[in-house]
Amino acid sequence: MKDFKDLIKENLDNYQRTTTYKEILKNDIKDRKWLKPILILLEYFATDDISPNEIKINRKLQVEHILPQRKPKKNPQEFTDEERKDSIYKLGNLTLLYGRKNIQASNKSFSEKMEIYQNKDGLRTCFESTQRIYQFYTPWNPDELKNRQNEMIKKINEKLDIF
Repeated sequence: MKDFKDLIKENLDNYQRTTTYKEILKNDIKDRKWLKPILILLEYFATDDISPNEIKINRKLQVEHILPQRKPKKNPQEFTDEERKDSIYKLGNLTLLYGRKNIQASNKSFSEKMEIYQNKDGLRTCFESTQRIYQFYTPWNPDELKNRQNEMIKKINEKLDIF
């Protein structure tokens, strides 16, 4: 077993894979092919369910921007234009939603999104990580986004940093 572990570590070090992902997670992560899998990883480890339901990567599964990509017309967010620009594609601003809820949330304000995540059409989102937003991160502002980002990175590192 030790030889196998050493071989994996050597390859990861040679290709700088662990360092690379750690640095990338701190920056904008727009259009990364591994974004949904990372968010799914967080989802799987959000509960102690020993056999969680499989989350399939398909068109219905979408990445939601909590702080919308376009500034909402009403109830402006607690972000300056510069903070908005720096925050849109940060990991802490992203979560999972299925298509219908993501369409409903689109470019709405945070308070409107919270209603959609919790109970639009009598249904709340099934994603634990998205539920945590309205349970622990209100109001949504740069400090809360950063706190969420740090929490997410810590959890990812715990699961992916195998050495």
